[in-house]
Amino acid sequence: MTASSFKAQRISCFGHVQMLADTRTVKKIFNCKPYPKDHKEVPSTDGRITTQDICQMKIKNWIVCVQDRGKWKEVVEKAKSFNKEVQRLEEEEQQQQQKQEGKEEEEEIEHEEEEEEEEEERKKKKKKKKKKKKKKKERKMKKKNEKEKNKK
Repeated sequence: MTASSFKAQRISCFGHVQMLADTRTVKKIFNCKPYPKDHKEVPSTDGRITTQDICQMKIKNWIVCVQDRGKWKEVVEKAKSFNKEVQRLEEEEQQQQQKQEGKEEEEEIEHEEEEEEEEEERKKKKKKKKKKKKKKKERKMKKKNEKEKNKK
């Protein structure tokens, strides 16, 4: 079951309960608040989630709308399409985030490659320097050896 159909079913059920007579047990249970308001761990049994969904859909005067089955059916259909639209927007946002993450990863990889190239260049320069030093040292040794030979 998708999230959109779940929310639509929840709104449909909410409307069904609201249409019941006030004397019905289900409606009494649905509307009751089992704990005092100042109690910190109050379970959400008063329909706040559903009324938040209705407010999110910008449905005005839902109490009157619930009494008319035809209108309420339209609200449920609107909830289905609204939730599908919200879901589509969320998917688009998620795709954009994935694209952004992909771009960031590409940039990071490029940066790492550049750093590796720079490191390789530094190593090459270091090797060249060492070779020059070694050659210089060999020349010095050679000159020194030649001088010693000439002295003998």
